[in-house]
Order: sequence, then structure tokens, then C-alpha cells
Amino acid sequence: MKRIIITLICCAFAAGVSAQEAAKDTSKRPLIREVMELTNMTKMAGEMAGAMLDNFSNSGLGLSEDILQKLKTEIKKEIQTSNLADIFIPIYERHYEKNELQDLIRFYKTPTGRKMINTMPQVMNEAMQAGEQWGKELGLRVAKRLQEQGDL
Repeated sequence: MKRIIITLICCAFAAGVSAQEAAKDTSKRPLIREVMELTNMTKMAGEMAGAMLDNFSNSGLGLSEDILQKLKTEIKKEIQTSNLADIFIPIYERHYEKNELQDLIRFYKTPTGRKMINTMPQVMNEAMQAGEQWGKELGLRVAKRLQEQGDL
């Protein structure tokens, strides 16, 4: 009898969770897809992953250069065929309200919004390079200071 009650409770709970998911407001999804399309989000994410993969090194893996190149090629193919939108949509749903998505769409359709979209890859690339340089310089300064103090 206990098993039957526990089973019924579990089924009721599972049905409640499923009903909640089914009742989830999906009205933002078309707006999210439009924001992602306007900003070239999935394309840029794929390109960024590809660029990161190009910089991927063989350190510690012990793979031949030929195998490493094949691995990179196959991963890039997977990135191109993946539906990144399905991964990003729930993130946008958690962080943006419907009216905010509408505001973003209006902004990205303006000349300034289009410029931001078009220049963002270059801006991010330059920012990453500047951050990398800053990090190297910071590391050298700290290492020198620790060395002078005899801690290194």
C-alpha cells in the first residue's frame, strides 16, 4: 500500500512539473529569435568557437599534428550544424522581459544598433587582445615584485 501511495505521489509531482513546463510562457521566443537574428548571435558564437579552436594547442594532449587538425576540423563541422539557438533561448528567457526584448529589437534596427552589431566582433577581438597584453604585463610586474622580495 505504501508503494502505491509513494508511486501516486511521484506521478502527481512529475505531472505537476510537466504541467508547469507546458504552461511556461513561450511568447518571448519569437522575440528572442529576432534579437538573435538581428545580432547574428549564433553565427558569431560559432565563429568565436572556431577561432578559439584555431588557438587550441596540443599541450598536454600528446596528439600528432595530423590528429589534432582532424579533431579541429570535425569540431568545426559540429559547431556549424549545431542549433545554438536552442541553447541560448532559455538564457535570454531568464534574463529579459518581453518589453526589454522589444526595446532591443527597436535599438538593433537603428543605425547605431546596426553599427554596434557590425563592429562588435572587431571591438571584442581588440578588447581580448588588450586584455591579454594587460594580463601578461600584470603577471610580469607581480612576478618581478615577488622576486625582489625573495618570495619567488
